[in-house]
Amino acid sequence: MIDNINHPQHYTGRDIGHECIDITQCQTFCVGNVIKYLWRYKDKGNPIEDLKKARWYARKAAMRHERTENSGKCGLIIRKLVASATDLERAAWHCIGRSDWHLAIETINRMMKKEEDNAQAV
Repeated sequence: MIDNINHPQHYTGRDIGHECIDITQCQTFCVGNVIKYLWRYKDKGNPIEDLKKARWYARKAAMRHERTENSGKCGLIIRKLVASATDLERAAWHCIGRSDWHLAIETINRMMKKEEDNAQAV
């Protein structure tokens, strides 16, 4: 049974043994939101909008010099996200895990371009 309140599919569907909140609750506000929007961008119906939100928060995280908590359980989840993703998304997770906001933003920009190209091809 789908539980859109306690365990929404867009936060549980990555099949890595963890939900989005397991990592976002350990992060600063902006970093947590970058993770949230990247985590769900394929599943909410508007990937470009979620990628734009992820980029917006990544820019704020960079300006605020926020660091991704990547020790312990958070580090394990980041490693699982990297391993479960491919191509640009894999690179984005890797950059987020290292708090490399410049490269994360650049990668998210490339992801948005790819999504826009795919939308136009349909």
